[in-house]
Amino acid sequence: MKKIFKSLTFPAISILLILAIYGGLSIISLDKKASAAQSDNTKYDQRISELEGLLGQYSDKLNQVIATNNNLSEQLAAVANSKLKTVTVATPPEIKTITQTETIYQTEVKQVEKNEATVTIQNVGSYKVELEADNNAFTVLQRAAAEHGLPLTYDTYSFGVFITGIGGIVPSGNQFWSFYYNGTFSNVGASDQPVKKGDNTFWQLSTF
Repeated sequence: MKKIFKSLTFPAISILLILAIYGGLSIISLDKKASAAQSDNTKYDQRISELEGLLGQYSDKLNQVIATNNNLSEQLAAVANSKLKTVTVATPPEIKTITQTETIYQTEVKQVEKNEATVTIQNVGSYKVELEADNNAFTVLQRAAAEHGLPLTYDTYSFGVFITGIGGIVPSGNQFWSFYYNGTFSNVGASDQPVKKGDNTFWQLSTF
């Protein structure tokens, strides 16, 4: 028995030593693997932290972009409101057409014919003379000469007056001043020819 026990003891111890060595090696290997896994976890945690930091930065930038966009939107809305103001157009006043009927009364004005006669002197002019009582061709000529500054010379005889110059024109040779009464040569002296309203006397140089 003792020989058998002795013969079995050595192999058992060998096996235990092998198991112990193998177990120790396994434990060391496991420790290394655990250390490596822990190191990887640490790296992963650091990476996750870095990613979280980057995500936070991106989130801040995104918030800034959103805030800027909102600010721009508000500014654009303000500009649009200022540009698109409601313009109030004043309603033009109502124009009323007033028809005014104007009645024109025409008054017939009759021209009052003046109490005048016309004296015409050859190469001198024609004049209107207002008549007075007992007018004749000579008194009408006298009044025309006096009113218009015409020189008048004459001689007085028992049969009447003889005109020697009118307006500075004096007959020469066989000339003399004759007159027409209403277009007809007068056969009587000027002082003997009555003149009434509207009559015409025409004086001209004639020859005998």
